[in-house]
Amino acid sequence: MGFSLPLLIASITTVASQDVANAAETSLETESSLRWLGAPPPWITGLIVIPLLLGIVWWSYRRQHGLSRRQKVVLAALRFAGALAILIALYRPAVEVTRNLKVRTEVHFLVDDSASMGRQEAYEPERKSALLSALADAAPANLSDVRRIDLVAKLFGGGGDGAAARARGPGKELLTQLEENFDLRWYRFSERSDLIASLDDLAAKGSSTRIGDTLDLHLTNHGIDSSNLEAVVLVTDGRNNEGLSPIEGASRLQAVDVPLHVLGVGEPSGDRNLTLSGPPGPQQILQNEHAKFELEVRANGLEARGFSVRFRAKKQDAGDTTAGVDNAPVLLQEDGIVMPEAGETRKVTLEYSFDEPGDYLLTFEVPPVPGENNPRDNVTRRYLRVDSDRIRVLLLEDLPRWEYRYVYQALDRVDKSIEYQAYQFDASRSFRQEASKGVEPLKALPRTKKELFGYHVILIGDIAPARFGATEEERAEFLELIKSFVEHGGGLGLIAGERAMPEAYRETAIEDLLPVVLGDLTDAEVPVASDERFRPVLENPIAPDPIVRFLDDPADNLRLWSEGLPGMAWYYPVLRAKAGAQVLLRHPRDQNKYGRRILLATSPYPKGKVLFAAFDETWRWRRFYGVKYIDRFWRNVVRSLAENKLKRLDDRVVLTIDREQIELGERVQVDLQLLDEDYNPVLDDEARLHVRTATGDLQSITLQRLQGQPGRFEGTLSIEEPGVSSLLYYRDADPSGRPLARRDIITTVPKRELEETSLDEAGMIELAAAGKGKYVPLHAAADLLEGFEGRGAGMKIVDRKMREVWDQAWTLLLVLALLTAEWILRKKWRLV
Repeated sequence: MGFSLPLLIASITTVASQDVANAAETSLETESSLRWLGAPPPWITGLIVIPLLLGIVWWSYRRQHGLSRRQKVVLAALRFAGALAILIALYRPAVEVTRNLKVRTEVHFLVDDSASMGRQEAYEPERKSALLSALADAAPANLSDVRRIDLVAKLFGGGGDGAAARARGPGKELLTQLEENFDLRWYRFSERSDLIASLDDLAAKGSSTRIGDTLDLHLTNHGIDSSNLEAVVLVTDGRNNEGLSPIEGASRLQAVDVPLHVLGVGEPSGDRNLTLSGPPGPQQILQNEHAKFELEVRANGLEARGFSVRFRAKKQDAGDTTAGVDNAPVLLQEDGIVMPEAGETRKVTLEYSFDEPGDYLLTFEVPPVPGENNPRDNVTRRYLRVDSDRIRVLLLEDLPRWEYRYVYQALDRVDKSIEYQAYQFDASRSFRQEASKGVEPLKALPRTKKELFGYHVILIGDIAPARFGATEEERAEFLELIKSFVEHGGGLGLIAGERAMPEAYRETAIEDLLPVVLGDLTDAEVPVASDERFRPVLENPIAPDPIVRFLDDPADNLRLWSEGLPGMAWYYPVLRAKAGAQVLLRHPRDQNKYGRRILLATSPYPKGKVLFAAFDETWRWRRFYGVKYIDRFWRNVVRSLAENKLKRLDDRVVLTIDREQIELGERVQVDLQLLDEDYNPVLDDEARLHVRTATGDLQSITLQRLQGQPGRFEGTLSIEEPGVSSLLYYRDADPSGRPLARRDIITTVPKRELEETSLDEAGMIELAAAGKGKYVPLHAAADLLEGFEGRGAGMKIVDRKMREVWDQAWTLLLVLALLTAEWILRKKWRLV
């Protein structure tokens, strides 16, 4: 027995087509109706045509004598029926058959995904009870531990397909009813709406809340036909902080007759909160060095009272996270801090030094303030590297002038984290060069890259260039090595002198490094020698550079410089500052066309830092104050010059970012430069970095090499959690070792998302009214069904067919039959 494969395929196709057709038929509804294609208006038929027809029939038999009443009625009825049949045919009756498809319209849920929806808060008793009841078995042990966005997700079963089955309480009731008649679509928004598969896609990290813009552009951005949109449900705390007002946005929906309903999320009783943020730095310090942390405190809706800031530190081992940090002992507590005014910021400064090196997780916290409804943001954390390394300083001088003596003595006593080696060119071979205790004194000038690059800072005094080499070539080679040292992140300090510095260094590598331009013959305003003393003037007395900031209070610091410190007698006049240089001190009187003469300036070059001091008489400050401010000045100089190299941890790794503080949603540009053991660019195509997030997680990212630039890698980074994250480079990408480079990034919630975070219930009630919808709080979501009464699935015509029933043979036969019957009866009754 054979069979035909094409026939079998055709049979299967036919059966499949029938199944599809049958399935389609189940969603179709057929309606039939009678239409009169040629009929006049009904009133004409009823008031004119029918009465006229009856009148004609009656008149035609009114005078027929010899007929009984019954005979007259039968004949009149037959004539009327025939005329009526002709009239019906003239009216062209037709049967219209219409097939309708039942169409489900859509309801769009727009869920706020801005940063304020990540807020955790304390609720008033009544609202707290209502929310716990609504969540039923999904209610948390502590409602204030749950973010607003998570409350929405719990109540609506995570949204998406089949959400009604997973939803709780009033959320389940609402979604169940809506899913019967409508197709539900879920969107998130902060600046605009985006379609999502479920509420799991929400992160509550949007940098702004644009309710008005979202509503205004929702239909346009997604190409939505308003005829298919039944309603929009907005789920939000209502705090619009950018763009169009919500009322303006709602008018766009109202213009196309789409109602807007609003579900309010959050506590509406007002924002009573204190927020602690910062500190921006430092990222690493040296062992036993005093670290300064500057914090910012903002408050809203709280009574004026004092509060405290506590400081904890937990030493981190490899792989540690934030676990257990809250159990770390309180190392420092600042009490009696005055609460800032609403909307204002108060700065709080803490100082601490660490005895042990290592990586620390620091916690700064304000204990909960009475009446505060969100104590979760009273805590901020950051990472700190405490390095056991010491700042290594090389001090070069020719003759033991007064300034040299006070400088090396200051370096010897001012800071345990500083060690120095001095080298005097004029000293005899038997002279023991000065050095820190425990450090081997120099016996010769360091001349190799390895020797020089081992220092963080080099200070060069009043030395003639000839001292650096017997030949011109040797001198140039050494000065170029100094330049390379600075280019690779080292700090260089140049201290002017009457014999050589900086005059003897024209047209050398040192002149390139100077942050100032040396004077020339065009500088006709060079001051003549004078015995009159002068006190240097601060360039920026309100916010002085740390080098010249001897006292914390700017006013006291200015008074010290202008009235307290003894004056100087000599300085080297330069022409002006170079582009990019920062002037710290100027002469109080002497000036040229570029302004008052520069006494102290710094500039980057390009990875290191250079300082030029046009004076050599800080030793005069010993009068009245002893060595207090001499020590402080040179400590500040060394710390400032060593900063870049300390940050880098390794000369061959340069990690930079375009900014150290960002808001959620922003990206950071990352640049990494790598050199090999011989300080040549590496040839790898990619490099790996690690990111330690604010929660302690360690993640890796890959940077790609820039085309045509060996050893340089670039990429962008987005931080998803607020707090302080560390960007780290490890040798061989092994995070178990010590990082060779590190940069910290502070990620904050945008201030506009923190200024006012309570539920704007009054505004949302007004918005729902403007949108011809209904407002209900989240815990009463089922009450939103009242806004859908009388609404449901619509009907869409698939096809319509018209069949005229008069244009048939039976119409003529009927008329002939009626007229024939009348004629036969008339003949029978002898009327014809």
